[in-house]
Amino acid sequence: MDISFWLDRTSGEHLLTSRFVPTDWASGLDPRVQPISDKRKEPIPDGSLVQAYEEGATNWMAPSFDPETQLFYVNAFHGFTVY
Repeated sequence: MDISFWLDRTSGEHLLTSRFVPTDWASGLDPRVQPISDKRKEPIPDGSLVQAYEEGATNWMAPSFDPETQLFYVNAFHGFTVY
C-alpha cells in the first residue's frame, strides 16, 4: 500500500488519496480513508523489513512549482528499512 493524502489547506477536508511510492506497511484503507497497519510489518526485537524509506517517500525535501509548465515537482525516495 503506497498512499498520498491531499487535503484542502484551509478546511482540512479530504480531497484525494492516491498511490505515491511502493510501501508494504499498510494492508489497506479503512472507511475514513486512513491506513490500516499490516500486523506482519510492525516492529519486533529482531527487526521487521519494511518497504518504506526511513525519512519518508517525500517529507523533508522541498517541492517546487514551475509556473511556465504548470508542473509541481516532488523529490521522492523508495527503499527498505528495518524497524
